[in-house]
Amino acid sequence: MIQGMDREALLKTAAARLGRLGFDVFSSSEIGGCFDIACRKSGTLYLIKALSNIDSLDSASARQLETVSQVLGATCLVIGERSKSYVLEDDVAYERHGILACTVGTMESIVGGGQVLERKFNRMMSRLDGESLRKLRESRDLSISELARLSGISEDTIYRYEHSLTLATPRNIGLLESALGTGIERLDVVPKHGAAPVKAAPPGMIFDFVGFSSVNTAGPADLVGSNARGAKAQKGICGGKMNLVLERDRDIRTLEKKCAQFERLSEAISANPFFIVRRAAKSRIGAIPALTHEEIAKIGSPEELLRALGEKRRR
Repeated sequence: MIQGMDREALLKTAAARLGRLGFDVFSSSEIGGCFDIACRKSGTLYLIKALSNIDSLDSASARQLETVSQVLGATCLVIGERSKSYVLEDDVAYERHGILACTVGTMESIVGGGQVLERKFNRMMSRLDGESLRKLRESRDLSISELARLSGISEDTIYRYEHSLTLATPRNIGLLESALGTGIERLDVVPKHGAAPVKAAPPGMIFDFVGFSSVNTAGPADLVGSNARGAKAQKGICGGKMNLVLERDRDIRTLEKKCAQFERLSEAISANPFFIVRRAAKSRIGAIPALTHEEIAKIGSPEELLRALGEKRRR
């Protein structure tokens, strides 16, 4: 793990590694967004929040990240370097508000392709019964430092296992069982490639927007949506799951500055981008269609929205 990275360096490092793995990557260094990285490869989408200190993720931000991931069919995770109390280790899964948190190195293993990494990707992470582990250690008259020496696992990681602060890899479970000479009780098992199953969104958080299941976000877009049934194929646009992202009620200059970033985000999550503006100054801002509130009010289906966006692009 690279020591001393700030958030921007963390983002650059993660984006570079994802790019080398063949992902189509969008990253944003803006503060306060719902997610900082969106990356897609072979139909698999990840939304990633980058925080130097993973304890700075609050419950409201976690719920929004989960809800956006639910709408887009993505897997969400948090990457970071440390918590308030300790430095994160590679090959260790942490958890904040039900979302998997890990180092950039562990992220690379989680999302990586290839035969060897695919087997690792499919392995399971376990939550150990911390109290049983502590009693088992004490029954062998072992201190945490002695168990660390016998198992090759750090004292800090063993402490977190005993206090149910982190999940355990199959490799570390095997090392502990070998050192203790017996099996270890596990409370649950979760897929290594994600956190616990995404929770249902709070009532009212997901709403209908012209036939799309949608959610307002704090950035990098104002709204994201998905129509799982897709729109009917028309003018070269195929059916299937369809995503959209939009910004609304910004001044034209602000939208012009956001065009390039918005296009990269749309490509990464395979979405149809557009802006909602107060008045019809332009049909497009850059390459992105612009619709007024009055035009949106007349649209009643995903097919009609696609048609309107296509017409704006051709003008």
